[in-house]
Amino acid sequence: VQGDYSETGASGGLEGDAINKYLETGLAGNVAPVDLHLSVFVAASGSRGSQRIMGIDDFPAAGWRATQLSYGASPATFQALLRGSATASVTPAIGSTYHAIGTADRNSNSPTVVYVDGSQSVATAGTTNYTSEIATEFYVFALNRNNTQQNPCDDRLGAYSIGRHMTAGQAASYYAAIRAFQDALGRPVP
Repeated sequence: VQGDYSETGASGGLEGDAINKYLETGLAGNVAPVDLHLSVFVAASGSRGSQRIMGIDDFPAAGWRATQLSYGASPATFQALLRGSATASVTPAIGSTYHAIGTADRNSNSPTVVYVDGSQSVATAGTTNYTSEIATEFYVFALNRNNTQQNPCDDRLGAYSIGRHMTAGQAASYYAAIRAFQDALGRPVP
């Protein structure tokens, strides 16, 4: 990550290149929590357009399964697809004109909920449920499609997380904690 990472200051964080740089998390989808969240602090936006911030999928397998955070091509949107739910989108995309923390959360067979800066923004209308996840590790700055990086991202990220489901109150508290951490590092969150 030499040259791509700065610990503190307004330009702090880790930066992708939208070509071939991505982070292997070591966490496979089949061992991630069933009720999960994906979260990202976008410190600075990149070029956008059909880029994946993090995720996995097994396309074009029968019963295609995906868990990811991404950007839509047009209009620019922040999208979340968690364990077979319908895609939840927020327009404009997080970080498109400001620093933002986007968290997508799914609890069992409920629709995906998206929080931007700790507040709920949108929930999907329905779900397509499945009980198993693919044994592929999550990538950050790209989508891991069958162990090949796809649609890499060139955002600068101040933080990311993959973990258990959060309630609305927990999502708000998580946002406050990430914001305080970023502030302590001199990475201002407007």
